[in-house]
Amino acid sequence: MSALENLLNEIAARKGRFSPAKLTHLSGLSSEEMPAFQKAWETLPALRRKAVIALLIELGEDNVELDFFAIFKLALNDEDEEIRIEAIEGLWECKERALLTPLIRLLAVDPSPKVRAAAALALGRFAFFAETGKLLERDGRRIAEALLETIDSEFESTEVRRRAIEAIAAMSHDRVRDIVQEAYESDDMQVKASALHAMGRTCDPKWLPVLIDETSSSQAELRYEAVTALGEIGDDKGITHLLPMIDDEDAEVQAAAIAALGKIGGPVAKKALSRTKQRPESHIQELAQSALETLGELDPPLADRRN
Repeated sequence: MSALENLLNEIAARKGRFSPAKLTHLSGLSSEEMPAFQKAWETLPALRRKAVIALLIELGEDNVELDFFAIFKLALNDEDEEIRIEAIEGLWECKERALLTPLIRLLAVDPSPKVRAAAALALGRFAFFAETGKLLERDGRRIAEALLETIDSEFESTEVRRRAIEAIAAMSHDRVRDIVQEAYESDDMQVKASALHAMGRTCDPKWLPVLIDETSSSQAELRYEAVTALGEIGDDKGITHLLPMIDDEDAEVQAAAIAALGKIGGPVAKKALSRTKQRPESHIQELAQSALETLGELDPPLADRRN
């Protein structure tokens, strides 16, 4: 019996928590090994499959050299919706264009709106890859068509539609601006929050007045999205409006403002972060230090790469 078969038998037999270290042997399974894994996988109860997927994600986050993509791809077809969602999360670092077809399929036909929403978010990464020339043009068209079909569907849930709006915002499609504007004018606060998030993904400074105005919103979620979007756009005009947000009553808005200053960069942001680092609150000091460490290391904003 092979080491893989022994491990699979152990996973199937144990009722308690099994050693995460042993699961590292599932990294980089070959096409020849996958049939044996799939056969054993399909015999496991859902709770055991969830436990395995969760541990594989955890291991992959701790060690980037581990590769469980083959298992996560298999789990995209699992009968349990939570496992399909976990599989999408596990594939977050996967840049293979072959992943487009299953993600588009999940977005279009999966019975779970939670899975469809997760698939839309995952396609947002590939939308960015397409926009920056890391995918074929036809791949970009497929992504845009799938997301637009979701956005235009009157039968789709609000959650899925707003995630599709966030995803397509990274693309220079001629409908993006109108889609984002319409979402921003929505009476649904969640949709409006997604519109602000999408504005940041466009990296278009034309949205600056809207985002600056929303930093004064009474809703913390809208302030958070506005501040984060200012950081994504990376225009130094946003700096003076971000500084007061360091004292926001909401801790997540505070953290987003400090991170945004790090993303915008430049001497003014660096000086502001250096001052912030001198503040007495330890968590503010840590956030400022982290922003200073990453300041200047990020790629130029997408808007610059488009020119």
